[in-house]
Amino acid sequence: MSGGAGAEAARVTPVLDVRGLSVGYGGRGGVTQVTHEVSLTVAPGEMLALVGESGSGKTTTAQAALNLLPQGGQVLAGSVHLEGEDVTDAPASRWRSLRGRRIGLVPQDPAGSLDPTKRIGDSIAEAFRIHRAAPRRVLAGRVLELLERVGLDDPARRAKQYPHELSGGMKQRVLIAGAIALGPGLLIADEPTSALDVTVQRRIMELLDDLRRESGTGVLLVTHDLALAGDHADRVLVLQGGRVQEEGRADVVLAAPAAEYTRRLLADAPTLATPVHRVARAPEVADAGVAPELTEPPCWRCATSR
Repeated sequence: MSGGAGAEAARVTPVLDVRGLSVGYGGRGGVTQVTHEVSLTVAPGEMLALVGESGSGKTTTAQAALNLLPQGGQVLAGSVHLEGEDVTDAPASRWRSLRGRRIGLVPQDPAGSLDPTKRIGDSIAEAFRIHRAAPRRVLAGRVLELLERVGLDDPARRAKQYPHELSGGMKQRVLIAGAIALGPGLLIADEPTSALDVTVQRRIMELLDDLRRESGTGVLLVTHDLALAGDHADRVLVLQGGRVQEEGRADVVLAAPAAEYTRRLLADAPTLATPVHRVARAPEVADAGVAPELTEPPCWRCATSR
């Protein structure tokens, strides 16, 4: 990279910039701190994988970035910037306008994240209605475009179906369609493939790769799966006990981890004990005889209690 190009890259504003974030949960015994000065950035079009074992602080960090910590959760120190805007202490009304429009969420559980009483098309259209982002006369067409974009076969039929009529992979695709409906600059994917079989996992991750290349959307991938991170992420950040152990390019960290904790994680994923070599993918082929999977997130966009 030339000096000019490097300087230009350095001036790019991250879609997510978390600085020194510490989070705790309050109870009768006081506040228990669970993350300690976590810092991370996600650039436009980049995928950062936040990896670690269960309880390492991955999901808490992602929830804090969305201002969706569970009851009792609170930011003790640090800041969150979204596309250059400091949203650390933003009021609930501001967050309602940000979620869905500038930041999207792909939740962990595709089966439980869609309203079982709503047709798929109505669930996806909810984002447009909440943000008044499209007139009613064009909503149906926008929904079909999204279903087609995420690779669902026969979008018109899928839009009329209910969640129980779709496979798990199809529901996850629907969730992605809902998350990207308004073209957010940042997508947070919290263990988006953990409930899916290996073949569908690969298709979902390839879909996320395609979306960020096409739209320049930055992706924060929360995962315990180092193989997934090695195959798809540009960079990884390793958490243990709410503390950053190391961060860097995925191929470098996974080939020669500096932290003992990362080495232990790699030992449990022997296929990653050698350097990761990326290969070009063939164009995605439509699922043969397998129902696609997608789901629309619950109405977290309009949450008023956070």
